[in-house]
Amino acid sequence: MKWDIIICVVVFNVAAMLIAGWYTNRSNKKQNQTLDMATGGRSLGAFAVGSTLCMTLLGSGNITGTYEGVYTTGLSVLWHSMGNGFALCLGAASIMIWARRMRVTTTGEMLTKLYGKVLAVIVSAFNIVVGFAVACCEIQALGIAINAVTGMELRSAVIVATILALMYILIGGMKQGALLNQVFIVVLYIGVILVFIMVGKMLPDGSYNSIRDYYAANGKMEMLSITGGMQHFFTIALPLVMSNFFCHMSGQYLMQTACSAKSEKAIRHTVWWVGPVNCIVAATSAVVALVANTMPAYEHLDAKTQTMAMLVGELPHWLVIVFLIAFTVGILSTFASFVMSSATTITVDFVALYRPNMTGTEKNRYIRIGLVVSAAIIAILAQFLPTVIVLFQWLFAQMLPIIFFLIIGLFWKRNTGLAVATMALTWIVTNVWTFTSLPAVLGMENINMIWIILAITLIMQIIGNLILPGRKGYFRSDDWFESEQFAIYEREKHGLSEVE
Repeated sequence: MKWDIIICVVVFNVAAMLIAGWYTNRSNKKQNQTLDMATGGRSLGAFAVGSTLCMTLLGSGNITGTYEGVYTTGLSVLWHSMGNGFALCLGAASIMIWARRMRVTTTGEMLTKLYGKVLAVIVSAFNIVVGFAVACCEIQALGIAINAVTGMELRSAVIVATILALMYILIGGMKQGALLNQVFIVVLYIGVILVFIMVGKMLPDGSYNSIRDYYAANGKMEMLSITGGMQHFFTIALPLVMSNFFCHMSGQYLMQTACSAKSEKAIRHTVWWVGPVNCIVAATSAVVALVANTMPAYEHLDAKTQTMAMLVGELPHWLVIVFLIAFTVGILSTFASFVMSSATTITVDFVALYRPNMTGTEKNRYIRIGLVVSAAIIAILAQFLPTVIVLFQWLFAQMLPIIFFLIIGLFWKRNTGLAVATMALTWIVTNVWTFTSLPAVLGMENINMIWIILAITLIMQIIGNLILPGRKGYFRSDDWFESEQFAIYEREKHGLSEVE
């Protein structure tokens, strides 16, 4: 075991989490405020919002997920991260602002205002499952890092990783996580860029040219193609972008950060940089993985462990420590955001059905219980070690219709029955397309299910709303103009506080 590495990484992270938790609670007491686990008192500024949005998606998908994807598909795996980047940029310019304007806490609350509780409960259940699945993959990734450094059996490492990750947000909730993210995004960026530079320097000619020559000599130039070829692009890469984009645009994990912002301006200020930050981290990770694939010493390892083992084995000792700290904080922040989103959704959209008049203290208690229970479930699920990118795509496809419900319900028309029917039909089709031989029977096995889901959603939502009656879009209705949230929005728009 490399005890100095383990001690440095663990001490750095635990100390940072304890200090952030203590500071968050002290700050709230000093201001005589009740701790708000879910939204941090809606007090996050632009950098806190932007760094939290970035760190939410800068986890296993961008690092170990990219390592794993490059093993078989090469650079075309980067479309996963580009889908994340598009969702962050466009979401911060649209749906996240609208959610903040409505002063909701969850996507379920937003849908309740638009369509009622039935659709909200269905969507909230999906958001919980997505939160569990992504957090499961984050814990798997952290377990891989622990395994690479300590030699600990991977499933045991996953349990250790879960305990460490839970500390990230358990003490002070959303505000604690945002405080850590503002520091850790700098650490993460420095770490991955230093690794990229040093890996290039250790190559024969001190640059990545030798790697290009290796793939050319072995007839594997498609590994260096960002599209992977046109067929690969249309059947895998582009659907990957779309599934990520549509899911993240309406995902609770990003909505919750946006709803924690102190103003709409704080969200708008993140538009130009949150996407590029994610894509650059993924791009450097992909190039490093291409190097690992060329090294005979690591060719016996599988996709999950090859690149991590190469980095731990080849980098200077000090850089291994820096990288593992950077890698760990990326995983911890993503885990924290997704588990918090699930715990908040359970509390706000389900527990509140039976306890509608919860105090702030009671809500915090249920969120903390949700965090601990969710972490325990995730530690069990992570034992099965699912493939990261493939699992994400399947789950995200089922979330595609939600962004259409939100946009159509906000600005055009609200038909609850049609929305519920669309959600049910797309869920059935997704599972039939995944688990039966129907695509092969129809001769459509090469057509990614995301195209089918998109077609069904557009047909039902556009044609259905043209034909069927419904209530006005929420932002065009009396429901909005007569609401307390509209009055607050008007005061904020004119630079007034809520009490003026």
